[in-house]
Amino acid sequence: MENPSLFTWIVKTNFADADFWLTNKGSKEKLGLPVKEFQPYLTGIKCPALILPDYGFYLCLYLHQQGIWQAYSQGSISLQHLRIKCIKQVFQGIASDHRLQHQARYKSFVPSPIITTDTEPDTELDTELELELELDRELQKELELEREELYAVM
Repeated sequence: MENPSLFTWIVKTNFADADFWLTNKGSKEKLGLPVKEFQPYLTGIKCPALILPDYGFYLCLYLHQQGIWQAYSQGSISLQHLRIKCIKQVFQGIASDHRLQHQARYKSFVPSPIITTDTEPDTELDTELELELELDRELQKELELEREELYAVM
């Protein structure tokens, strides 16, 4: 099963088709540790289309090393667990960051609109710009006429 979404991570338990799995039960230090072997009690993670599975694995390893999952641990004894809801929240945050980065990357490449002189102006600003252009053209014609007169005298 391939994830067709560009940004959405698929997070499920007992998910054999996942790219990797997170340890969701155990000691507080082991919570969120990514593994590459399927076990039915682990939480499976399927990466979005734009994310390589190895990158996703090492991203989760980084999150584990930073202690992100320890903040989400539940339980009152030494046996802790992660709720799937908390795991989904973390990956939704990552997805929104990736979406913003993706939009910002391509936003600068959007060409600006080109103003043509053969269309009617839509706003007062366009009218003012066209008037300025027309005045500049008239001034340029006057300067050319003066220059021709000067060359004719010489």
